[in-house]
Amino acid sequence: MTLSHPAVRSAGQLDTVRRLDPAVRRRHLGLRTWALSRGIAVDGPAGHGLTVVFAVLAEAESVAGRDHRAWSAARVIEFVWLDCPVWCFRHAVAIPAGTIDALRLLWDHLAATGTFGPGSDELAVLERTLVEHTGPPPGRRRR
Repeated sequence: MTLSHPAVRSAGQLDTVRRLDPAVRRRHLGLRTWALSRGIAVDGPAGHGLTVVFAVLAEAESVAGRDHRAWSAARVIEFVWLDCPVWCFRHAVAIPAGTIDALRLLWDHLAATGTFGPGSDELAVLERTLVEHTGPPPGRRRR
């Protein structure tokens, strides 16, 4: 009998989610392409985090009709404390270490391309809310 580490099982499951869900696969590829054109590699934990972000958003879109490009401070809190943990629990995967960085990358993409959904909060508001609920990004100290 071979047992694998839960992180390895999670990575494999997330690869399967990305391959099988057309919306997740398309958005994942689009954002990775955009990031690579700016010299940002999206692999390992960041890639798995991006899969979770897009899978959670795709589910919210199909179930509740929520636009994956519309972000408010309230939606950030819902994502961090409800949507992401519940999705990961239901799919029996650990929340990838790169999930919060992947969310930031998505916002950077939406800001750079001018595609935030109508009614979205300013990027600074989203970032401040995210920091309040998850901590500052690595390498950045709080003031």
